[in-house]
Amino acid sequence: KAFLGMSPHQSPFSKAIDNCDEFLVVRNANKNMYGRLWCVVELAFARAAKKQVQIAGNMPPRTTASGSDLVAAATCSDEDDASILREVVRGSPAGLVTLISEVVAAPSGSALNSGAGSYSRA
Repeated sequence: KAFLGMSPHQSPFSKAIDNCDEFLVVRNANKNMYGRLWCVVELAFARAAKKQVQIAGNMPPRTTASGSDLVAAATCSDEDDASILREVVRGSPAGLVTLISEVVAAPSGSALNSGAGSYSRA
């Protein structure tokens, strides 16, 4: 609860994203990171701040779910936090689901423009 505070937009995660030049996604070949609601929210913050998204690592084999399916299935260990974080996701800028789909599909070493919806090899 200490990290979330009164608003996720005031959390240390949000403040760090606002103050960074780029947003680094480090994928794990053993676990789909977008099963965690906080990972979805952090990408929403990066999208809202129009940060370039750098991709490192690989997704687990056979990760083919759409961005909307991943967002819908994302969980949080604290139900109160989950409700608040889902509100953040619902209020996030258009294109978050597309960006998640592109992060999942992009090869390691890619750079995504979180505002343009397309990726290029870095």
